[in-house]
Amino acid sequence: MSQQPKAKMNIPMCAACVLLCLTLFSIYFTSGLYAKYTARGNGSDDARVAAFDVKVAGNGADGVKVDCETISDTYVITVHNDSEVAVSYSMNVVLQDMDGIVANDAITATFDSDTGTLAPNSEITNTHTLTFTVKDWSAITKTQNGGKIIEADLGFTVTVNVEQID
Repeated sequence: MSQQPKAKMNIPMCAACVLLCLTLFSIYFTSGLYAKYTARGNGSDDARVAAFDVKVAGNGADGVKVDCETISDTYVITVHNDSEVAVSYSMNVVLQDMDGIVANDAITATFDSDTGTLAPNSEITNTHTLTFTVKDWSAITKTQNGGKIIEADLGFTVTVNVEQID
């Protein structure tokens, strides 16, 4: 009877197999634990933007004419708020250069008030007066009626900046 040699146990290989089995076993059981703490949910939301409607108007499309007897003229600007929010505004006027008239600062333009606020859906209309005044007729080179300066046509742009305040 011949004796066969005993197979040697590979200890590192056995340890690796045991660790692999334990890892698979623990993953199987812990995955059930994590599943208990998951949650699902859904939701929705919506928003509405408030209407913004501010109207600005002037008292005429013909501009302003300043004559040499009155030396000034006015232009009325109205601001009305039909918005669902309160607004504040500011106004700025720029005179257009007409043959060097404005460049010489012969004419000034001033507001009685160049700022204002209006409540939402306001029944109130703010009115502002823009006054043009000739300071120096000799700087105006436009002549009419045989060389006399009778009136000057003024070109201007009014910019109204409106901002929501609530």
